[in-house]
Amino acid sequence: MQIITVEELINYKILPFNIYTKGDKLLFPSGEVLTPGKFLQLRHIDLIYRKENEETITVVPPAEEEQAINKDIEEIIQEPVIDVTNSINRRSVLPPQEQVKLKLSYENAVTDISKITPAEIVSRMKDIRNKIQDEYFAMFDNVVYASQLRLLGEYDKCHAINVAILTAALSRKLGKSEDFISDIILAALLHDIGKICLPKVLVNKQGMTIQEQKLYQAHTTIGYNLIKNKMNLSEKIAKVALEHHERNDGTGYPHGKSGDFISQESQIVRVCNYFDNLTFNKTSHKVYNSKDALKIMLEMGSKLFAIDVLYSFVYMYNYDDTQPLDEMTIL
Repeated sequence: MQIITVEELINYKILPFNIYTKGDKLLFPSGEVLTPGKFLQLRHIDLIYRKENEETITVVPPAEEEQAINKDIEEIIQEPVIDVTNSINRRSVLPPQEQVKLKLSYENAVTDISKITPAEIVSRMKDIRNKIQDEYFAMFDNVVYASQLRLLGEYDKCHAINVAILTAALSRKLGKSEDFISDIILAALLHDIGKICLPKVLVNKQGMTIQEQKLYQAHTTIGYNLIKNKMNLSEKIAKVALEHHERNDGTGYPHGKSGDFISQESQIVRVCNYFDNLTFNKTSHKVYNSKDALKIMLEMGSKLFAIDVLYSFVYMYNYDDTQPLDEMTIL
């Protein structure tokens, strides 16, 4: 048995040998044309192999056919495979492929964070920011419910982008300038960047001890220092990482700031951050749809949020969004 990878099979236009999967199950026989559709099937199979004692064949396709196959295969390999069971918001104003590309862009930026310079991190985040601001703004006019702006799937891959998109829409609703919106989108993308310095088991843990809570809360100051001193971004962008868990009544962290002592950028991001956490069920409140989340936020009111920012967010789109959250993905 000789194990074969999909990358090795890309070298063939027509299969010169039989390929098998577990249990000696024949996948494709020799002579099979390897179309893009077949490559998509193979990418979801864990084990592919050929039998070493089987003869190979030599088949050369016509030049035009070979060029067409090459072109199609290159496009398939370059495009990300969409996980249709858990990653696409079928109600979103963003096309499915755009949803996937956004998540991959963010994931690649944070995955490589220990290998690239702070300047490169900023560059990648700015690319995402520019896409949101330059390409997606026009789509916000077609939004009926806030849930149509969210990405779905793994929280770590979606949350920062969701907060950035919601923040962009809310800032526009508040009549902010283009420069303000540009900075706050970048701030929203980076608001949780301090978590990369914490143990992953702690970041995803439910029911922390008091000591663990204190360590977790340090992601705000860590993020501020990274953005201000390593990435050399402005104080107002760094402050969002520092203040997005401060509460309007002064009971938040890390410094217990209240009211107007919290920057306006942080107040805006805080509302969007809390909404996305609610709809991912990352808080102590169980919600089943976006309307539940908005209702909880209204009940908390000025205790947690700047009231003008909260009301603008809640009524930015249709409040009566009762679509169950677990029914928004493509099955």
